[in-house]
Amino acid sequence: METTENLVEVKDLVLRFYTYEGIVEALDRVNLKIRPGEILGLVGETGCGKSVTSLSILGIVMPPGKIEGGSITFNLDGKEINIINQKEDFLRTIRGKDVSMVFQEPKA
Repeated sequence: METTENLVEVKDLVLRFYTYEGIVEALDRVNLKIRPGEILGLVGETGCGKSVTSLSILGIVMPPGKIEGGSITFNLDGKEINIINQKEDFLRTIRGKDVSMVFQEPKA
C-alpha cells in the first residue's frame, strides 16, 4: 500500500535579500508538495525564483538572503523535520542522500 504522506512540503515560504540598494522580495508565500513517486520540475523565466526555491529546500541560502517565514518539512523515515530549524551539521547528512539538486549547468 502506497503512502499519501508528503516527502517534502513547503508552506508559505518567504525569502528576502537585504542589499545596499534595498530589499529584494525573492519568494513570497511559495507552497508546494511532493509525494512519494512524484517528480517536480520548476520551470519559469530567468529571475523568477526557481534556484532560490531549490536552494531554500536544501537549506543553502547564502547571505544576504534570509528565510523570513514559512516552513520546509521533510518526511525522513516517518519523522517530519522542518529544515529551516536545523543546524548545518544535520543538513550535510541529508544532502545528496535524501535530497539533491540537479543544476542547470552541471559543468559550471
